[in-house]
Amino acid sequence: MFDFLKKQKQISKEEKFWNYFVKNKKEFEDFIDSDLSDYRPYNRLTKKTQSY
Repeated sequence: MFDFLKKQKQISKEEKFWNYFVKNKKEFEDFIDSDLSDYRPYNRLTKKTQSY
C-alpha cells in the first residue's frame, strides 16, 4: 500500500545542496546584482555549505 515510501531514492549531500541552491537561485542572483550591502543571502549560503 505504501510502497512509494519504501522506493524513495536516497539523496546525496551534493544533491541536497544543489537542490537548495536551485531553489534559492533567484535570491543569490539578486544578491550578486545588488550593491552587496545586505549579506544575508551570502551568509545563508555559507552556512548551508558548511553543513555539508
